[in-house]
Amino acid sequence: MTDMKSEGWMLTTRKSLMWVVAAFSVLVVAALIVWLLGSSKPAESAPVTPSQSPTTQPTESASAVPPEISTVISNLPADPGNLVSQSSPFREQFAAAFPPGTTTKTVQETWAANGDNQGVVQVDISRPGAAEAKYAAMMVKENGQWKLLATVEVQP
Repeated sequence: MTDMKSEGWMLTTRKSLMWVVAAFSVLVVAALIVWLLGSSKPAESAPVTPSQSPTTQPTESASAVPPEISTVISNLPADPGNLVSQSSPFREQFAAAFPPGTTTKTVQETWAANGDNQGVVQVDISRPGAAEAKYAAMMVKENGQWKLLATVEVQP
């Protein structure tokens, strides 16, 4: 009888843990969306002098998508192996995420830089036979080149 109670407790604990993980995931995605949508105004900052440290320098505009980012995003379907970050935990999944005929484009006025070497941008992905999907793409500069690190689908 003790074993039955233990199993019931374990099942309840697992269910609770699943709900906690699900709730946390929803909060992370919601925070990312709020951050992405809330940073659509250009950042205003004071001019930087050469004596200031790199951490105090202003980032790129909070709205204009840098051309290098747009180029990486538009070339992803043809060359994900070279355009996805080496540190991405989803590297192998990205290789299969772009079937032939897939197109990708950045949504202008959605770039949100986080320093000089990372940021988030909204990306629209069109796959053959499927509705266009919207993603928040986390970008990182790796060896001087912008790379895709991860994506989170954005629900309308």
